[in-house]
Amino acid sequence: MHQLEKIPSELREEFDDLSFLGRGGQGLTFRATRKSDQKEVVLKVLDFLELSSWKNYDLFLREIAILKTLNHPAVPKVLAVFPETPQDNEPEAVVLVQEYFEGDSLKALLDEENEAWSEKNVLAFLAEMLEILAYLHSLNPPVVHRDIKPSNIILRQDGSYALIDFGAATSTQKTNASTFVGTNGYMAPEQMMGRAEPRSDLYSLGATALQLATGLHPSDLTRENFAFRLDDLGLSPRLLRILERLVHPLPEKRFQGVRQAQQRLNPSQDLVKADISENGFKLVRQDDCTNILLPRPHLGLIALYALISVMGVLAILFEGASRFQNISVLIWAGLGIFQLTVPGRVLIDDEGIRFMRGLGPFSRVKAWAVDDISDIRSQKTGAFLTVVVQDKAGKKQSVGALSGAQAQWLVRHVLEELEERR
Repeated sequence: MHQLEKIPSELREEFDDLSFLGRGGQGLTFRATRKSDQKEVVLKVLDFLELSSWKNYDLFLREIAILKTLNHPAVPKVLAVFPETPQDNEPEAVVLVQEYFEGDSLKALLDEENEAWSEKNVLAFLAEMLEILAYLHSLNPPVVHRDIKPSNIILRQDGSYALIDFGAATSTQKTNASTFVGTNGYMAPEQMMGRAEPRSDLYSLGATALQLATGLHPSDLTRENFAFRLDDLGLSPRLLRILERLVHPLPEKRFQGVRQAQQRLNPSQDLVKADISENGFKLVRQDDCTNILLPRPHLGLIALYALISVMGVLAILFEGASRFQNISVLIWAGLGIFQLTVPGRVLIDDEGIRFMRGLGPFSRVKAWAVDDISDIRSQKTGAFLTVVVQDKAGKKQSVGALSGAQAQWLVRHVLEELEERR
């Protein structure tokens, strides 16, 4: 009952079933039923007698001001503030009455289950949370939550997620360098220096998803130069690359916004939704990879190999070449024609790029890991252009014999695909 006494008596009479939920940096929280309409609510009480610093009071007023501007089904609505103008009346306590979301916090679920989530559930969680952040970050100025973590995310009874506790939120991209707000383990490095921005929320979301995927608190994971070591956690290549981008210690190496993260999570969302046939190419996008069927080589190249084959046959018939030379010429020319006439293809997935031409035992494969690629460009080779892939060691390999328009098309689409997988 001592805790309930923190609620002003005149306000306490308006509610039934008052129960204590917990204590936070900006006060005490209670669950209650509003008598007037039987609506379930949360009361957040800031008691001036227990106020440790005026910074907490400022943050509490900021939370109220920000929540009043928000209108999203996954964000609690402000139902009332007592008193209505707290800064003028110098009350003993300020009370924020807000919408209550029935469900459990992710922290409670993690503590109870003590096991990692499936990749499917982690990806579904990220997709829904990114929708919430898309709304917050699209506002002018953007609203940065600054304290995304399992205890501030509710899994509601209908299976959807809600984001609560905007006590650390700010509606400006520039914060005072002395303002240190957030939770260790989930907080982006730049936020520790008081420079929170929308990409800081992406980091916190990534750290939360990492905990769901591994069952381990971010503080318990191995780090190297402030970066999480994720390679030995048993994550799939797709989930690994998404989380690596979300929790990169450098903001410029993360997804540059929610939209880019959503594209990476669901590649077909804003790019190709159907097969593309252009410039002789056919591009087919699937959930886990992209196939690009290359155009057949220029007839001039096929004619060149055919001419060499004919010359080889004539040499066999009239020049009396050795049997070894005869066989070599025929095999070389025959394989050349075969390789040229069978269309090649480029396969791009989370592991990298593979260029394949031929069939069965006669196929050729060139492969590059995504992280090893440093440059992709077109380059003139004789009368044609090839697409050159260069790795970080400086090694180059070329693909195809294409026209100028074809080479530009292939470079552009390969780069788009890689951007989503980095």
